[in-house]
Amino acid sequence: MYIYNPSCASDLTFILSNIASRLTSNTNPLLQLDFHGHRENGCLLASGEFVSWPSLSHSLGEINLRCKNRLAVISCACFSFKLIRLDRLDVPAPFNFLAAPSEEITIGSLQQRLTRFYQALIDQRDLENALKSLQPEFSFHWPEYDLFFVIRDELNKYRGNKGRKNLEEAVSSAIVSGQIEPNQIAVLRRRLRRLAQDFTEADLAKLVHDYLCGRKPFFTVEDLRTIERNPYWMR
Repeated sequence: MYIYNPSCASDLTFILSNIASRLTSNTNPLLQLDFHGHRENGCLLASGEFVSWPSLSHSLGEINLRCKNRLAVISCACFSFKLIRLDRLDVPAPFNFLAAPSEEITIGSLQQRLTRFYQALIDQRDLENALKSLQPEFSFHWPEYDLFFVIRDELNKYRGNKGRKNLEEAVSSAIVSGQIEPNQIAVLRRRLRRLAQDFTEADLAKLVHDYLCGRKPFFTVEDLRTIERNPYWMR
């Protein structure tokens, strides 16, 4: 176990980079972040500097890349559920798993939850059961599920009754904006429908390489097709 006390933003960046450099692809690091957090400005350091949530997410992504998407983060900072990054799937996810408060949390409640969490983790060696000790103040997040649902939603975008509505809206938008001529409408419709059919294992492998740091996900393309036929597949 290592304990670091960054005094300023540059110090924090150096420490996180140093952690990343020490890891290998078969390590399973657990990183606890203990800062004051601000909803908009990010985490507050001893120097009075703020490090934005996106900036901290980027640094965590470098660590997660080194250990091939095995980084677990327990963040004690208020509002640090904002470390979640959903805007890009072509850069490493900041962690494999995050437990963090989405709102303010009191010190007393925080200490109580963490003590129970680590005691359960040491005694039972069962992360899933130990996480129950952090509820309800902490929320949990797995980026791997983000990837699953983003792909699934794209595959379903132009299918069924809702899909037909989305398709016609896309066609109408293309016509109004002058992107296509009226005689190209049928071609555009076929192209949009193919978007839901042409997703392959190679496409998934590219996303896994970029976003999940090359670590095999829990699902395949066939699983994505299954969820289209059975919406209760994951329950």
